Amino acid sequence: MYSDGRQPHTRPALTDLVGELGGILERAQKELEELDILIQIADQLLEMLQPHSPGKIRIAWWRKRRVRELTPVFVQLTVGMGGRWYLKAVAAKNVHKLVKRTKGFEANYTQVYRTVVLAKELLNRRGTLLGLTRQHMQAIQNTFSYQSKARSKIFTDLLEIYNGTSQTAQDSS
Repeated sequence: MYSDGRQPHTRPALTDLVGELGGILERAQKELEELDILIQIADQLLEMLQPHSPGKIRIAWWRKRRVRELTPVFVQLTVGMGGRWYLKAVAAKNVHKLVKRTKGFEANYTQVYRTVVLAKELLNRRGTLLGLTRQHMQAIQNTFSYQSKARSKIFTDLLEIYNGTSQTAQDSS
């Protein structure tokens, strides 16, 4: 509040920004939920279209290092030593090259290939959405930190000026 009783005009501007930011985050969350549903549909298609054999491609939700939430990753069904089945993560970049055409896979090769390509696009879009959202949130946090430090410095400078001015006023009286 100013000495004449007026309020700073930051309140309406801040309220508008908070509302806009909240709306953007809600839209990002809805977009992410829709992408996740489409990824699940793509995985169900991959499950239906391929036989239960080594080389089958799926999408699994795994917890990656340093990430709290589950992340969709392409996996391939593999048989290990002793005939034990397991899922092996495969790079999304070249997953389309791993789609099998032989030994029971040939009947639905085209549909599986197209599904993998579309799922790859969905995973890329999901990663981009999350990455950009995190970058923007970090930028806002960094701005607050910078503003806080700058504000403290300015306050200290103003206080020094005030103390120097009041000291000068006291000296002259």
